Amino acid sequence: MVIKKEEARHLLALLDAPKREIDVSKLNEESLLVLELSGLTAYPTPGFVTLTYGGEMVARALGSLVKNHTVDAVEKWNSGFRWIGSEILAMMEDSKKSGNVSEISREALEERGLAVKVHDKERKIDTIVLSEAAEDVLRAFECIEPEIKIDSELAHLILTSPEGPTEAIHLPFDDSQKELLESMRLLAYSIPKGDIAAFTGLGRAVKRVLEYGAAASEGDVIDTTIMDLLANLVDGEEITEEAKVQLQMMGYIDDEMNLLPAGEALMALRAMLKNPVERRLFSFAVSKEELETLEVIGKLGEARPEDIKKEMIDKKVKEYKKLLEEYGRRLDEMPLKKRQILEQFQDMKEHEKWFESNFDIREYLYSLEAFDLVEAGKDEKDKECFVLTENGQKVKEERKSHGNASLSSKAVKTVKLHKRPFAVANREWVENARKEGVLGEYGPGPVGEFYEALSETIERKPFMTRYEMDIFKMIPSRGMTESELLENAKNEHDEEMMRSALDALEARGFVEILSDGHIVETTAGELMDRALSGVPEGFGAPVTPVIYRVLKAVAEVGTLYEKEKKIRIMPKQHKEAYELSGLSPETFEKAWVAAREARYLGKNGVNEAGLDLLRAVAAMNP
Repeated sequence: MVIKKEEARHLLALLDAPKREIDVSKLNEESLLVLELSGLTAYPTPGFVTLTYGGEMVARALGSLVKNHTVDAVEKWNSGFRWIGSEILAMMEDSKKSGNVSEISREALEERGLAVKVHDKERKIDTIVLSEAAEDVLRAFECIEPEIKIDSELAHLILTSPEGPTEAIHLPFDDSQKELLESMRLLAYSIPKGDIAAFTGLGRAVKRVLEYGAAASEGDVIDTTIMDLLANLVDGEEITEEAKVQLQMMGYIDDEMNLLPAGEALMALRAMLKNPVERRLFSFAVSKEELETLEVIGKLGEARPEDIKKEMIDKKVKEYKKLLEEYGRRLDEMPLKKRQILEQFQDMKEHEKWFESNFDIREYLYSLEAFDLVEAGKDEKDKECFVLTENGQKVKEERKSHGNASLSSKAVKTVKLHKRPFAVANREWVENARKEGVLGEYGPGPVGEFYEALSETIERKPFMTRYEMDIFKMIPSRGMTESELLENAKNEHDEEMMRSALDALEARGFVEILSDGHIVETTAGELMDRALSGVPEGFGAPVTPVIYRVLKAVAEVGTLYEKEKKIRIMPKQHKEAYELSGLSPETFEKAWVAAREARYLGKNGVNEAGLDLLRAVAAMNP
């Protein structure tokens, strides 16, 4: 949806016209096409244009703002002013999710009459929220189905264009073509200035149709009529011989009326248009130390924790000896945390004690298992051991080529935002993703595509350190901005720790950081918040993969009592639950005790908090 000066004039003129209908000869042709493709107008009779239901909602919202002098009269707008565009819609969508408008979006939305100041009685402060007009525009957007109309010239440009996210100047389209693509919801721009652009999920679906060979020497390659004709053919309905020949010439069907790859892609595109689905963004993250642990497990095969620790101590001692030689007296040039570890390394003679003061093998193992990269089990002596999963082997090999460099949730999320209708990563995220190797100058590339697919296929298990839970609890149910959270940092190191915890919480599916800077709890996060409410003060990691595996095993062998909100287990089923968990005897018993102390398990089974934890895990996974 794009509304500039000419489109706004037409909307208001249609709103005031008898029967909401105007002779098209009196209107600007380019603006009419933008409105039609946006789904705001239609042509009930030849030569006359009228507002759609959604178009009338948007026109009324704009009209009320102009009438109340909240925004300038349309005639006073600059020709380049965008009252609505994909970046404005993204700001409104993020504000709706978080319940208020962030500093990043405030100026743009207030200027357009889409944000207002209200008094929050609960917090006793003034806050900025979406205006009624903004809510109406979003409702209209949700009920409108855009029109897709791709001619041969535009098809060629789409084929040669990068998918992004990339700088908007890299796109091969002129300004009017960009507006048409944006109106069709095929292209979107970043918050707040629109300097980064990317094809949306619909845009990528159009690109696939063209890449699979759909073409036309003249006229449209993709439009509603073509999609409906092909759908009728697929459904077994009769279509004319002329239509069959047309679909064959375009590369959608073969001589026997079977779908070709381009035809299958066109049907997928049509399904996306008819049944848009809000996609959850599943992310992924892994730290340098976790990758080193992964490498050690790969080397050892079935690896016991004590053997992993021994290998990691040797690895870290070598690393910090080398750093000491490299930096010598220039330690102040290093990041604060690393400098502190190196200074301790200089002072401590006992390497094991130094290692335990600064690194946590158990935490790394839990985090790796949470992302389906390793699995805890038992060896032939019933002792706890860890092995790489298939995903772990793939990540080990991929990250080894990058020197075991860490990977952040924001970097992975940057290549996945196209799954939302108009979300595009901002410049900071794009630059970070390029630095971490998942994004090239024009788009994701093989590495980005690997992690995009991985984040959708791994089987997540829950994990949260005590520190991460403390950060998680700081985020109120109404959400907050990242900058508001970081105001609690006492120093540079504290801020770095908070950012790292926030990244982990997002990667594991408990929170989402929006493009406008807001942090909101996901469905999984809300459930986990409830599950953690009974964890006592001073308890260590409040939830781990092994605690989850115990709860899951108990739930599978026990009986659910809906009224009591419990899963009960008989004493004789305890052994069955142990065997089902796949854990060693010692690990199972320790995890059982931890689950009891964290108040997920009662005397004879999983209680309500434990059920919330199990539901949270279901929400964490695709």
